This record gives sequence, structure tokens and C-alpha cells, in this order.
Amino acid sequence: MGELRGERLRCERLVDPLAIAAAAPRLSWIAAPAGEGGGAGRGARQTSYRVRAAATRAALLAGEQLIWDSGRVVSGDALAVAWGGRPLAPGERVVWDVTLWDQHGEAGPRSVPASFAAAPEEWGGAQWIGHGHPWAEHTPASGAELDPLHNMGMTSALLRTRFALSGAPVVRATAYATARGLYRLRLNGARVGDHELAPGWTDYRRRIHYQAFDVTDHLRDGDNALGVELGEGWYAGYVGWMMKKAGGHYGQRPSALVQLVIEHADGTLTRIVSDASWRGTRGPRLYSDLQHGERYDARDAERGWDDSGFDHSRWQAVVVHAPPERALLQPQPCEPARVTRELPAVALSEPQPGRWIFDLGQNMVGWARLRAAGPRGTTITLRFGEMLAADGTLYAENLRTAAQRDTFVLSGDPSGGAESFEPAFTVHGFRFVEVSGLAERPRLEDLTGRVVHSDAPWAGAFACSDELLNALARNAEWGQRGNFLSIPTDCPQRDERLGWLADTQVFAATALRNMDCTAFLAKWLQDVRDAQADDGAFPDVAPLPPDYDVLSHGAPGWGDAGVIVPWLVWQASGDRRVLEQAYPSMERWMAHIAEGNRDYVRRNALYNSYGDWLNVDAVTDKALLATAYWALDARLLAEIARDLGRMEREVARWQALHARVAAAFRATWLDGDGRLRSEVATQTACLLALHAELLDGEAQRAAVAAQLADDVLARGRHLSTGFLGTGLLCPVLTEHGYAELAYDLALADTAPSWGAQVRAGATTTWERWDGWSEADGFASPNMNSFNHYAFGAIGEWLHRHVAGLDQEPGSAGWAHVRIRPFPDPRLSWARAEHASPRGPVRSGWELVDDELALDVEIPPGARATVHVPAADPAQVREGGRPLADAPGVVLAGAADGRVLVEVPAGRYVFTAPLLGALQHTTSPHR
Repeated sequence: MGELRGERLRCERLVDPLAIAAAAPRLSWIAAPAGEGGGAGRGARQTSYRVRAAATRAALLAGEQLIWDSGRVVSGDALAVAWGGRPLAPGERVVWDVTLWDQHGEAGPRSVPASFAAAPEEWGGAQWIGHGHPWAEHTPASGAELDPLHNMGMTSALLRTRFALSGAPVVRATAYATARGLYRLRLNGARVGDHELAPGWTDYRRRIHYQAFDVTDHLRDGDNALGVELGEGWYAGYVGWMMKKAGGHYGQRPSALVQLVIEHADGTLTRIVSDASWRGTRGPRLYSDLQHGERYDARDAERGWDDSGFDHSRWQAVVVHAPPERALLQPQPCEPARVTRELPAVALSEPQPGRWIFDLGQNMVGWARLRAAGPRGTTITLRFGEMLAADGTLYAENLRTAAQRDTFVLSGDPSGGAESFEPAFTVHGFRFVEVSGLAERPRLEDLTGRVVHSDAPWAGAFACSDELLNALARNAEWGQRGNFLSIPTDCPQRDERLGWLADTQVFAATALRNMDCTAFLAKWLQDVRDAQADDGAFPDVAPLPPDYDVLSHGAPGWGDAGVIVPWLVWQASGDRRVLEQAYPSMERWMAHIAEGNRDYVRRNALYNSYGDWLNVDAVTDKALLATAYWALDARLLAEIARDLGRMEREVARWQALHARVAAAFRATWLDGDGRLRSEVATQTACLLALHAELLDGEAQRAAVAAQLADDVLARGRHLSTGFLGTGLLCPVLTEHGYAELAYDLALADTAPSWGAQVRAGATTTWERWDGWSEADGFASPNMNSFNHYAFGAIGEWLHRHVAGLDQEPGSAGWAHVRIRPFPDPRLSWARAEHASPRGPVRSGWELVDDELALDVEIPPGARATVHVPAADPAQVREGGRPLADAPGVVLAGAADGRVLVEVPAGRYVFTAPLLGALQHTTSPHR
């Protein structure tokens, strides 16, 4: 039996998707150890594979009636193997597995089967339906019950139909559903699937995503009922901050589109589709809005509305909505949002009579589930906030116009028992929940936080001996959980929640370490392209709401995300398709910049030009910043063109552009000594000059790196960077010989610093360095989010430089790993791991007595260059042996206080004397 077995089987990056639009979907897997307990042997790699596919699991396992048998294919490819079987019929399901041959030519066991299905070609005459009657029964609020949101025309609804099944047994049933708005699907009294806030946010004028669900087990012989809960969501609800046009950006009324395809044993099909025969009602959700919250009146709930025995004769006929004129209807290409965990309340207080504050202990995104009892008509209000005011009351000023308020009207259980409430179509950013209207003191366990985000697989972990650095990593992770919700948002609580491009481009490298969010970001990059202006400009935000023309042309550092983020996704995934799809839009962006800047200094086409947003007393010259980003784009495009196999002259075109912009940069902003002119030499200016490779030779690079270090020291070892500079700060310092200074910044706990936020109780990364301080209290509520991941970009440095887990330059998809830690004596150990597309990769070091131990794991099919902190190869051991005696280890040289070794897949433990291992961390300024 061979050493390897296929695991983590995916189709188009997804687990068992039920609707794939690609004619030749791509399959992927990792080569994992076939035995129990422990990794594969050193040098393990896939040398061949065999994919088999059938219509059913039983047929696949028996090897009968195969749809496709690839035979043994001599290849190490496991990232994007295209379907090679016959063309699939619409809706056809496929069960498949893979067998791998290892480096010895031995076949391992077959993988556990996975599945996928082709997308439907048509929707069987399904119509868009909603409940939009203006004459539906309505009771105006009295003065005592006035709720302004109730009068804003918000429309939640319930829709249903009834159908009968008889005759041939049901073999399989698939429900396809979407909404212009938000929906939940229900069948015979039970919820279908666990997707939240589906179908997610896109530009509904360009494309609308739908979801597919296997509902075979939901059906019954005889009468059945299919129902839809409908909410406004991004389509018709409140989006952004523009008060003159706060809601209804894409439409005024939500609508749903549903098709249920039932396959019978005799080969016949039954289709149940949304059409004019359905019935609808307003339902108990009087309104439901993402920003403002939900009002649920349990007195209006009709038990069994989603089951077959319910009499819906009193409901109104649904309204049929016109289909979209040009929007593409596409299967959702990424993971849905889900409730991923629950947080119990950890503390309860009553700062004002009758106003109870539940503390979840963690700034989170989602909603609360509440249990409460009381007489019929009792109104309970839940308000959500990230912080408490000095008097212990809920701080909500920073929400601006977003209400973040849920209201629950009790039905009055005759037995006096508690009723349970949680919303369906809203989401809040909060740590604290204020509950009022309760008849008696609540218990701590009466309220639970429900954490919601796009459920991309969690892929990374960092830990070390210093709790402050662990807190920085956790805060970045929780910021990602909170803001990766259908799109990567800037903040999850106030009246904004937009997909700002700069926030994503500075955080993406960290995000891709924490999560396998390649499908999530690829979806969002399509939103970016959908929002690209006719003149080639990328926007500031994506999706771009129809009324936000002010954000249609991206500022420097914002629009450039259209180049930078695809590059980062390619590096993380090894999937060239993300570059192929983005490349034409990148070319248009670059042509747009060049059109207005013929002298290669980007002074024009700056648009909103936010600069280094929220810097600390150090304003970076905006033309300098813009020019540096233009050069960075050109440098990346040269590499992208090469990775796409473009002709050499195309690579040379981008290299030449980078050289011209870099020369113009130096002529404009460098002095005669090769340093940045003093009046522009902010930390961010130095960082961009180094990161975008704008300097000529090692002398200039050393001079500007010294300028950067001098500025940090002049500020008492503190930063001055804003959104664009902060993520580069510790990595660039470390790469240019100032690792100790980078640690100084990361470990600082006085403002401005990450540690000051942690010391103030932060459990997510703040938008502002001065969001709150003991001396000054809260910063301006006009812009003060306490969950904003841009400054959480330090997470990349923790993984790459502290733990040392990285890729070699030029590598993608973790084919060539770089292990290069920068230990510091203030830490006794650090480690990081990542579920790469080739399998688990790990790096960890520990200082024990007079020795450093470096523990490394490389997945099958990958190789690594390990930079062991030591001056002399003779002092380095692997597994207690000299390097020359260590199996698989090849000495590759020594330089800059490191011994370089090349290793194939496997686990390795290198040791070296402690003194030599720490010499390189000492900055020249110590």
C-alpha cells in the first residue's frame, strides 16, 4: 500500500457543491498520509492520480457504470484537475474519488468519495414573486408604540405553496432558490439548509447568485408545502451612510425565485416553481433591516404556516415581479454565511433601572438569541453596541444612524413559559446587548451571541509565549470573522458596512493565512470588476451601490486593490484562473492611470485621495503615495504576465513601466544622498519606497531603511502609520535588518500601538489608534469603529517573520515553502500553521537553555528552503544528527547569520546554538 491518500476533495474550491456552472469543473485534493497517526515519510509526493466518477456512491465503489475514469495519469497536479468525462446534463450529480501513487510508484487507498452537480440551464418557468400589496391589513402604531422604522415601508414577508406527490418513488430532489433581498427556504415545516443572509450581496443589476439544496429527505408522499421567508437585505434595505438615499438602492420590494426539481425512479421529473399561484402574507416580522434591526411580533406568528396542513386561503395572492433585465443568474461561487459558533454571556449588569447589559466578552458580529417570559403584548427591546460609556450604559453614538435594535413582542405563553427570539434578516456588530422591557431580572444564560460570517474554512493559527502578541493575532482573526460577511466590509456596526478596497488589499495577506478565503475573495473580485468604470478606474468600494458615484473612481491604495488582491489570492491558492479573469481589468486600470500622468508621477487621477488614512501626525505626500502604488502595480503585473505565460515583450512592457515610474519617483522625492527628502520622509513614505522597489541599489535601500528606523526611534519606538503603511511596517523593518525594532513596535502597549488597544480591553482591532483612551475617552463618533481589520494586517508579520512560515519569492500555492523565523529573546517560543492547498504546513521555534530548536513540517508534493538562524553549518543539527547525515536535507549555503538547507516533504527538527541564532535580531540602533 502506498503512503498517500487523497483528502480534502473539492470541486471549484467548494465542498460537495450542488450547482457548478463550469463546463469542465476543476477538481482538487491534498495528498495526505495514508496511515493512521503521524505524517508521511520524508520526500513523500504524488506521482500519479486516478479520478473515478459515477452517478451514485454505490456505483462508484463497485466500479460500475462510471461516468469518467481518468486512468492512471502521471502527474503531481492536485490543485486544478479539469473534468475529463462526458458533458454533464443540467442538474446532473456526480460522485467521485481519487487514488494517488506515491514517490515509490505505489498506489494508496481510494479517497472518501466527494460529489458535485451541474447547474440547471433553466428554471422551468419560475417567476420572481413577493408580497407587495399596499392594502395588506395594517394597524398604525399608537403614540405609545411609535417605532419610526415601522413607517419606512420595509417589507418582510412569508410566501408559500402546496403540492402533492404520488406515483413513482422520489429518487432525489434539489431546491434552487434566490432572492432580490434575503430569503430562507422552508419545506414541510422544517428549514432547508443553514445559509444565513442568502443569497448575499452582489450588484443585482449585473449578477444574482442562487443556492442549491438537497431536499430529498424533506419530502413526503401526498401533500407537501414549500415556503419562503423574505427580507429586504442589501437589495431593498439600508446600505451605506448616504442619508438622502439610505435604502432601496436596487429596488423597493424584495422578491424570491424558487425551483424544486424532484426526480422519480421512473425517470420522470416534477417541478415546483414560484409563480402567481403562490400565496403571501406580511408575517410576524414587521420589518427586518441589516443596519436597523428587526421587529418581530410573536402575536402575528401563524403556527404551521410552512406545513402542508395549513389553510392559506386568508393569505393574499403574491405579486409577480418583473425579472431582471440584464443580470446573470449564477450559482454562488463561494461559501455561504452561517452561524459558526455561539458565545455565552459572561457578565450581567443593570446600569439603569430596567436596562440590563449582557456582556459577551468578545466583540462579535451576528445577533443574539433571547429567552424571555411575560404577558401577551410585552415589548422587549435589544440594543447592540461595542463599548460601554463611563457610567456603564451602552455606548451607541458611533453607530451614527444605524439603529442596531431588535424588538420582540411576546405572544404570551398561557403556561407562563419563556419564549425564544432570534432575528433572521439583520446583523449587528457588538459585544454588549442592552435588554429592556423584561418583567423580571434575567439570568445570564437567557442571552446567547450567535456568531455569523461567510463560512470559509479556517486555515491558520499563530501562537507564541507572549500573550500580547497572541492577543494581536486573536483580534485580527475576530475582525476577519466579523467583516467577512458576503463581502469584505470595513466595519460591521455603523451605517456603512461597505466593501472598501484599501481595507481588503492591506489585510488580504493576513486574511489568506487565517482562512482559506480564496473562493470568497475571488467572488468579491468579480464585484470589483463589475464596479469598474467605463474609463478603466476601479472603485473605492465594491459592490458599488447605484447612488454612490462619489466612490466610483478609486483613490491611490484603494483602486490598486484590483491588481494587488488577485496577486495575493494567486500566491495563496496557486489558481491561475483568478489572474486570467482579472488581467484585462488590470490593463484597463493601468491605462487609465497612464492617461493622466504622462511624466510617470501620479499627480492626476487621484480622485478622493484619502492618503495614508488615519495616520498619526505624519501626513504622507499624496502624489508620492500614488506614484509608489502605480509602480507597485507595474512590478506585480510583470510577475503576473510571466506567471500567465504571456510573451516576454509583455513582461518587459510592465518592467519598463516600473523602471520609468521608479526613476521619476527618485528624481522627484530623493535628495542627493539617496534618501527621501526630509519634508516627505514619513514612515509610510519610506515603507512604500522600499516595498514597491523604487530605490536604486543597496546603498539607497539601506539609507531609506535607516530613515524609517530613525523616525520610529524619534517617536519613542512608536508608529505613525495609517491604513496603507501599518501592514508594511513590521515586515519591512524586519526584512531590512531592524527585527528588534519591529518587535518593539509590536510589543508596545502605550498609544499609538496595537498593545494600547489590547490594554484598553480590545477584542478586535480598532479603526483608529485613538478610538478610546483613559485620558480622552472616545474619539469622534463620526468615525470610530471598534471592529475594523485594516490595522490587523500585522497578522501577516506574526506568521511570516515571528513564526517564520512563508513562501519563497516566485512560489504560488505553497509549492516552495520558506521557513525563516526571526526569534527575539523576549519570546521563548512561537509557532504557526496553515492548511495550504497542498496540505498542512507548520513552523515553530523554541529557545531552550542555550539552544534554539526549529520544528518544521512540509506537506507531500512541496519542498522548502529552511533558513536556520546560525552562523556555521557545523553547529546545526537535524534530529540530533549533523546536516550531512540527515535524510533528505541538502545544505544550500550560509549567509547573513543563517544556514540555508533544502528539504522535501516531511517533518524536521533543526537545532543551533542560541547565541548565533539571536545575533541577527539586534538592530543597529540598540
